[in-house]
Amino acid sequence: MADLTVKELNGLLAKSKNAKSRLQADWFLNLSYFAGDQWVFWNNGRIDKPRLPDWRVTLTDNRIMPVALSRVARKLKNRPVFVATPFSADEEDLSGAELAEKILQYDWQHLNLSDKLHLVQLWSELTGAGFWKIYWDSTKGDKAEYVMADDKPYRDQSDKLVTRDRIQELGLNDLVEQKQLQTKSIARGDITVDVLSPFEVFPDPLATYIHDAEWVIEEKVRSKEYVKTKYGIDAKEDADAPIGVAESRMFTTGSGDETYKGVAVREYYGKPSDKHPDGLWAVWINDKIVKHEPLSNSPYMDCPYVMFRCQPIPGRFWPTSVTTQLRGPQTDLNKIKSQIRENAIRLGNASVMISRQANVDYTGIPGEEIFFDDTLPNSVPQFLRPPDLPAYVLQEIDRIEASIQEISGLHEVSKASVPAGVTAASAINLLQEADDTRLGPEITDMETSLAYAGNLILKLRAKFNDDNRMIQIAGEDGDWDIFEFRGTMLKDNTNVEVQAGSAMPRSKAAKQAAMTEIFNMAIQYGMNIDPRQIRKFLRDYEVGGLDKLFANVTQDEQQVVRENRKLLRGEAIDINDWDDDDFHIAAHEDEQKSRRYERADEAAKAIFQAHVNAHRERKVQQIDAQAMSPPPGMELAPPQMPQMIPPQGNPNAPQ
Repeated sequence: MADLTVKELNGLLAKSKNAKSRLQADWFLNLSYFAGDQWVFWNNGRIDKPRLPDWRVTLTDNRIMPVALSRVARKLKNRPVFVATPFSADEEDLSGAELAEKILQYDWQHLNLSDKLHLVQLWSELTGAGFWKIYWDSTKGDKAEYVMADDKPYRDQSDKLVTRDRIQELGLNDLVEQKQLQTKSIARGDITVDVLSPFEVFPDPLATYIHDAEWVIEEKVRSKEYVKTKYGIDAKEDADAPIGVAESRMFTTGSGDETYKGVAVREYYGKPSDKHPDGLWAVWINDKIVKHEPLSNSPYMDCPYVMFRCQPIPGRFWPTSVTTQLRGPQTDLNKIKSQIRENAIRLGNASVMISRQANVDYTGIPGEEIFFDDTLPNSVPQFLRPPDLPAYVLQEIDRIEASIQEISGLHEVSKASVPAGVTAASAINLLQEADDTRLGPEITDMETSLAYAGNLILKLRAKFNDDNRMIQIAGEDGDWDIFEFRGTMLKDNTNVEVQAGSAMPRSKAAKQAAMTEIFNMAIQYGMNIDPRQIRKFLRDYEVGGLDKLFANVTQDEQQVVRENRKLLRGEAIDINDWDDDDFHIAAHEDEQKSRRYERADEAAKAIFQAHVNAHRERKVQQIDAQAMSPPPGMELAPPQMPQMIPPQGNPNAPQ
């Protein structure tokens, strides 16, 4: 494999920097406008402020921040739903696909992907693009004493890693004493997801999308301690670590020696090519290469960079952002409102014209005194009224605000207000749907990027997660799914997609209105609804506290969940006198329809079925007992003996 020199790597980095240099001015200004510093302009590579007289008003009415945050909130209103596709119809692959979905559900919380998705989407709103970098970090995770053989973790017959506490169990004491096996404290490793800005990613200039790039270079400032832990070298601090991206381009009077320093770490990812058939991963620090290996030895699976875009530009790698389009109207809005404020200050502190022949002492505070030569005798001081602003200037504010709404796609209905003259609910829903549809392409692109990220996470788990780890997934009503996981359990079922439209924003008010109508119809027609379903219905209604009306159902559900877990482990459980048999039978039968019950051994299934049958038998006994007893108020009278009447003689009989 041919080696790339530092000079060649720096040459590729310079070409990529030059290709996007024209766009960086917009990115810096967008960040400054978002932060509220909007009376600025780009001046030869830095952000500068205009020199204005002290009396000029520089008012800022920041509309960019709420627009960016609202658009991000609408994109992330609903959590995306991952769906795994099994490799085949075999039971093992079906179980592997189901496990893949659970792993992604676990990693969504474990890797804090919700907050990282919010941050990367905010980068895309401000600069047009944001990136995730997904890789395996061998320095993360808890450390443990592992048995090593030839500098590799030793495995037992079941292909499990052997820790120090299992040496005696496996009879490896002699080998350890003879130094054929050694113990070493190493970290377990874990997946890492870094959020990168477009200032830190330098792709192949010929690429039009991240996956088309033949190579990608990343430049990030790290601490000296990070470099020592990750690469084992003492690096020289050669880069500034500013407090912000935009702030780094603003003029400052401080000394450069006061800036906190870091180490510039540059990484090269190259696809397999004629020059590098196995691909290439290279890292250089302080102009020295510290890593130069094929991709098979790298912590990556495929391209580790996931790109999230705002508004793609055909034929260009770097997309544009809504913030770039809003900067012009935002500047005009600030200027006009500043002019109105200046005019109001002039009216409140009117200037005074005083004739020099008036022979009057007048201070004119507040306001300015203007002396002039007047040829008329007995001149009287008078106020100088500034001209009113033309009507079209005041109307310009409405036009600018309408322009901001059109560019951002956030109209009145998206801000919980109704346009003038619109009263029909159907019309309001159509307007709301139109604003949501405007985000459709961006959300679809986000779902595609998340699907690629899910594939990377599963592939990294399958390759590097070679030890047993406990996975805990919290469910509803205290239900926890706890199981051991290893990468080989996925069975190469690492192909996942994000369910189309699952991240699209949906109106909570419209959802509640539809649920209310259906519930009223069910009650009106006398439908018998299970209390369990009513409680789930009220929980989905998303009004806190309503589901507490059926709090007793929660206790029954939690009890059934605990029983299901014990029964599937093969523990026999007796039924209780206080159990609700109908509820327990229905809940246990739901569990028997699950894939978890199918995977249980036959002995556990038999114990499970015996427990359900016990509930059924007691229910039958209760029904029989009720049938034998009379209804209330209809108790039978105790039996009475017939009254004996003595015989009477015939009056006509002879005496």
